[in-house]
Amino acid sequence: MLRLHYLPWYLLLVALLLTGALGVPLLVDKNLSPLQRWMQFSPWLGPAPSVPDCLRLNHQQFIFTLGTTSDWVDSTAEAFDCHHQQPSTEQRKLLNQAAPEQELRRAFCPEKPLTMLRSDSESGYEIQDMLIAETAGGMTLLYMRLKDAPPHSSRVLLPRFRHLHPTLTQAEKIALIVSPLCWLCILTILPPATLLLFRAFRFTSLRQKLLWYSSGPFGIFVFGLWITLGMWPSTGAWVCLIVTLLSLLPVLLLMAALRPLGEHICGK
Repeated sequence: MLRLHYLPWYLLLVALLLTGALGVPLLVDKNLSPLQRWMQFSPWLGPAPSVPDCLRLNHQQFIFTLGTTSDWVDSTAEAFDCHHQQPSTEQRKLLNQAAPEQELRRAFCPEKPLTMLRSDSESGYEIQDMLIAETAGGMTLLYMRLKDAPPHSSRVLLPRFRHLHPTLTQAEKIALIVSPLCWLCILTILPPATLLLFRAFRFTSLRQKLLWYSSGPFGIFVFGLWITLGMWPSTGAWVCLIVTLLSLLPVLLLMAALRPLGEHICGK
């Protein structure tokens, strides 16, 4: 049986955490201007040759349309290890959304897996699909399908323009704080909060007490281990593992601090 008096508060907690962890970043990402979105990739692409237009297909799948020179196209294609290649049928369909009925003069695609990293050990973007195309009308189309938290691919592209950094808006700065904090709460607070849903859980046995104290650290440990294995082998993987292990003690102290509240809920 569930604790019905506690259930509305539990659902409210879940809704708030999911809104902060997922809703806030998606809302900010949706409202980015084309130039702000370009600035996210400016460490690798450099400053925009002209004011770009951007068609956002879905999360981290974009088509930039802008005016460039042939030299810019050649240098960018060389940096991303792109070679002259005909677009696939799917790519042509996507490009047609950004530039309907535009004839492509030439197109370049990467031949090998590529990961854009901000440094040797930091995160960046794994390029899952990319196309640089020049149209007969003198415009350049840059199609990118990316993925966060990239694995180590066969080729890594470090920032080509180290003096450029994406300019964060006030909303992005807030999202940068709120989202990780909510994810941290989902990993540490939500597991023990879920235990309190059940009337059978009353802190009456050693097993239940151990379950309470291990529920929060377990979430942090599993998540940290998953990130570590995804980055392995690298210096960042060792740093992630050490941070994960060091964070277990503060989470245990958090469980001890929340125990009186849990016992109060169980006693009602």
